[in-house]
Amino acid sequence: MTICFFDMDYNKKFRCVYEESEDYIDVLIDYDIESEIETVNGIRAIGSQTEYKNRDIVIVDSDNKKNILMKNAYYFGFSSRLGTLDDHIQTTFRAHSYFSANDINKILKLPDTPKVNKIEIYSKSILDLIGIPSLRKVKRKEEDDIFLNKKNEPISIYIGLNNISEILIDDFWRYKHNHQTKIIEIDFLGRIQIILNKRINYDEVSTYLNELIVYMQLYFPYRFVINKICVDIDKTVYEYKAPTLKIENKGFHINKTVDCSLGEFLKKCYTNIPYHKSTEELRNIRYIIFNKNRQIEDDFLTYYRFIECYYKKQEIEGIKKSFIKYSIANNYKKENNLTDAEKNSLTWEIISLRNKYVHSGYYIKNSCLNVKDKETGEGWTVNNIDVDWLYRRTKILYDISIDIIFKNILGFNTYEYQG
Repeated sequence: MTICFFDMDYNKKFRCVYEESEDYIDVLIDYDIESEIETVNGIRAIGSQTEYKNRDIVIVDSDNKKNILMKNAYYFGFSSRLGTLDDHIQTTFRAHSYFSANDINKILKLPDTPKVNKIEIYSKSILDLIGIPSLRKVKRKEEDDIFLNKKNEPISIYIGLNNISEILIDDFWRYKHNHQTKIIEIDFLGRIQIILNKRINYDEVSTYLNELIVYMQLYFPYRFVINKICVDIDKTVYEYKAPTLKIENKGFHINKTVDCSLGEFLKKCYTNIPYHKSTEELRNIRYIIFNKNRQIEDDFLTYYRFIECYYKKQEIEGIKKSFIKYSIANNYKKENNLTDAEKNSLTWEIISLRNKYVHSGYYIKNSCLNVKDKETGEGWTVNNIDVDWLYRRTKILYDISIDIIFKNILGFNTYEYQG
């Protein structure tokens, strides 16, 4: 049987059922939430604007030996079953952050605002990068020996920035022995541990997770799928679920983007792209590699804005007015195939298209764009603008943005990024 409690009040229990999904947890409780509304002359004023308070909910699932603390759960629906032998009213609550543990006492001792000093991220894809350090095989004539190291020394990367002390990278394993089938199963996971200088509130964990996900997407595109997250609170480890950026595993082999170890790459990222404490141009990196817009025009403006924000902060003479021309010459890998006249035309077409979008909207009348070269005063009209024409210019800005990230910000002259 599964029972629930509201806000650590263990004198009142309610029957409930719950369901975990990728982004949240829902719990359906035998509870009439309308009873929380005060009555006036015996009547409750309930309408579409009625607000119900959020609450913490403890779920005790005895059958599965699982205990959950939903943080800041909110009202998500109401239903009633009347005229039956078990007529009752039920209310659904949803939470996007929650803790879980096998031991109910671990859940009960969590404070109102749990503070985290270490974050552990488990992912099988990390093993593709570091191998399985804990595993050692020795082949012999008559038998093979398999050794599993319980205390394998992790890779340690000192960070010392933005509340991160160090990053530890290693593997983690556990085994199951089925005495009936005589089968031993060993499950390996890669692990990245983020050691914090100062404790953070539980609801800040997502920011550190998203930062790491951005870095892993740059290093190992579309492969970093998180299997489990744990947090250390007062020297007790809990499994934790929080909303994070999602990486779509495309199901095919993608190599590392640069020729360096995972530890070296993360060091560069935490040093040069302090994502959760960074300036606007660095925070925009997320929108370059994630969250492609439904409209190509929005993508165009996203990339343009990133290039503009980055270069306007560089100490390059005249860069505030020439950043597009400069970036085409210095960050567009295919620019060697263009003549100077073609590069100049492309520069002013991109600038004119940006100005059209920002000041007049996305509609291009008669598929014609008026372009003016502000350096020479020459003007012309681009006719027959179609989706392919827009895509090519958007792709140029995207390629420039990726080159800025890898070459200018991270310092890699050679990289292969498949975004």
